[in-house]
Amino acid sequence: MFLCKFCHKQCKNDNSQRNHQRLCCDNPEKQISSFVKYNLAKENAWNKGLSQKEYPSLARPNQKGKKFGSALTGHSEKTKQKISLKLSVNNKGGRSKWYEVAGQKVQGTWERNVAQKFEEMGISWKKLNVNIHTFEYEIDSKKRNYTPDFYLKEYDIYIEIKGYWWGNDKEKMDIVIKKYPDVKFIIIEKEQYNKIMQGELVW
Repeated sequence: MFLCKFCHKQCKNDNSQRNHQRLCCDNPEKQISSFVKYNLAKENAWNKGLSQKEYPSLARPNQKGKKFGSALTGHSEKTKQKISLKLSVNNKGGRSKWYEVAGQKVQGTWERNVAQKFEEMGISWKKLNVNIHTFEYEIDSKKRNYTPDFYLKEYDIYIEIKGYWWGNDKEKMDIVIKKYPDVKFIIIEKEQYNKIMQGELVW
């Protein structure tokens, strides 16, 4: 039987006994584990709560006297706008949750709510497939394909749900609408969405 000589805990084997005794709370000369050392170091970081004033060599010219975090992450308003625009343009969307309405899969709560309203109002609708129902257009000298969200056969219109405009979405829609003048596209933003939710047709 392998017992700790300090607390008398039973160990599985000789190796586990040695390791336990080395770190045992009752051991007057116990060692501190590397995990504990790491977390103690994190909690007591050498620069915690210190300002750039005390360590000017680490400060940017326009960040002296501020906390370390702000010196490393601070951006001017102009820079923030540039970063925001870049992220918006590169955002491909597609992160919204999928729902099923009347046997068709729709993306996001707005699409779900609009589809449910169509069902309630007896309007025949179809969720379009991005690989089949496409409109070709060109932007930045590149050919691309656009797929509206819904098609309403009874009214022969295409519905685009726009809770938020990403990147060059507005430019894309302008190009598509101009390229296909005989096709009716209806863009549903917040105002139109609220009207539809109240049972009003916005086309």
